[in-house]
Amino acid sequence: LENMAATIRNMARAGIPILGYHWMPNGVWRTEHDTPIRGGARSNRFEMAAHQEAPLSHGRQYSAEEMWQHYDWYLERILPVCEETGVRLALHPDDPPVPKLAGVARIFSSFEGFARAMERHPSPMHGLDFCHGCWSEMRGGAGILDAIRHFGSDGRIFYAHIRDVQGSAECFTECFIDEGNSHIPSVLRALRDVGFRGFLLDDHVPRMVNDSPWGHRGRAFATGYLRGALAAVLSE
Repeated sequence: LENMAATIRNMARAGIPILGYHWMPNGVWRTEHDTPIRGGARSNRFEMAAHQEAPLSHGRQYSAEEMWQHYDWYLERILPVCEETGVRLALHPDDPPVPKLAGVARIFSSFEGFARAMERHPSPMHGLDFCHGCWSEMRGGAGILDAIRHFGSDGRIFYAHIRDVQGSAECFTECFIDEGNSHIPSVLRALRDVGFRGFLLDDHVPRMVNDSPWGHRGRAFATGYLRGALAAVLSE
């Protein structure tokens, strides 16, 4: 906690206004990292059935209520530092958004989890890194526009990751941005309509032939698509 408070104060001195964070002690999970998709590109896939017997990542089971207790303890102490310095905290969803992995509950895998967090810690310094891909995973693309309207109308969306998947939390494949669960122009339109003025960035992208380790070719496609869709939406 002391290290994080020092980091936030250093960020403020450096002029960095937002700290993105998550509440996943055992990180992002994928089952495969070389799944063939459109045009011979390769991507990531998750299948919950393959991880049902995964060993405990932290030595024992951690229930959802225990994870909430830890989360509340943390926010009650770190948000005053954010308010003091003017640095905003942006909460990223669980990825994948399943109820539990390797014994650890995932409390930010649903609309209800985010609503609880924002209601219990209503500081203007507390909001969302709206990872569209994770929200798409949650319910196979359903409910995304409602979530944008709910949190965006309160100014709680600080920035957004824009990617997409085919499938839902129990089994999904990351795909090109124009072939996932969502209609991306409608997502951008919803962000526009709630007055979102933060930044957008591409996120995980498929790896194309002769791509770099960072996926520059895949990112060029994602960024170009986003620029075109954004220009169309803003011209309406």
